[in-house]
Amino acid sequence: MVIVKLIGGLGNQMFQYALGRHLAYKNRTGLKLDLSSFKTYKLWKYVLNQFNIIEEFASRADIRLFNFKREFSPFKSDKNILCVEKVKFKFDPEVLKCKGNVYLDGSWQSEKYFKDIEKIIRKEFTLKNKPGSESIKLLKSIGGTNSVCIHARRGDYVTNSNTNRFLGACSVDHYNKCIQVIKKRLQNPHFFVFSDEPNWTENNIKIDAPATYVIHNTIDKGYEDLRLMKNCKNFIISNSTFGWWGAWLSENKNKIILAPEKWLNIDMETPDLLPDSWIKIKT
Repeated sequence: MVIVKLIGGLGNQMFQYALGRHLAYKNRTGLKLDLSSFKTYKLWKYVLNQFNIIEEFASRADIRLFNFKREFSPFKSDKNILCVEKVKFKFDPEVLKCKGNVYLDGSWQSEKYFKDIEKIIRKEFTLKNKPGSESIKLLKSIGGTNSVCIHARRGDYVTNSNTNRFLGACSVDHYNKCIQVIKKRLQNPHFFVFSDEPNWTENNIKIDAPATYVIHNTIDKGYEDLRLMKNCKNFIISNSTFGWWGAWLSENKNKIILAPEKWLNIDMETPDLLPDSWIKIKT
């Protein structure tokens, strides 16, 4: 049995699930989700239930198998292994060697944790429900143009002091620089702009090219934006795991993905967060 602790917004939950799914697949065992942290965590809710994932929840008895009070090396041959992430944003291949009953506690933000089962992850991160009429119109426009997704993460990146100190929102200069790169590399791009603060994007991200500002989905239905984003052909993303997944899930083999070189607002490296083919933009 593999239990994965879920916490954070949709993008974070997707990373956590993806590692748990990979480890359970490797070990030919079951995967269970621990949602207990959401009882006290108020910023975001559990939302993976919108996707075609394996959804079985860990019980209290399941979780009690693991000793959370002692220092624990996750790579000993114990029957029940508590595997806590050592360093954020740095891939640890030893994690994928864990066997037996494993409890995963971390952010696990690297495609290296699930690249081997990419087809499974892509299939399971499809939505159960069909798109609404407004989204259907946009999907046709996205598919019929040289579409470029722009994702601007704001929200708690601006309003929450701890999040702002750790991450911080990308500047307008980042988006402007990326737009110019895209315009030089693509013919007739059509930009589709997504954000948790659509009014901010309309007032601050000015584009001298065809542009559509996507505003019909509410914040609690971010997964609907994700469906639209992943259908775009190219991407400009902010330092957001949500934007990361929109770009990664795109099926376009020739996609251009521009991401901020400096992901964090603190002096900390993120060596394994961005795939090698993505273009890092310095601002």
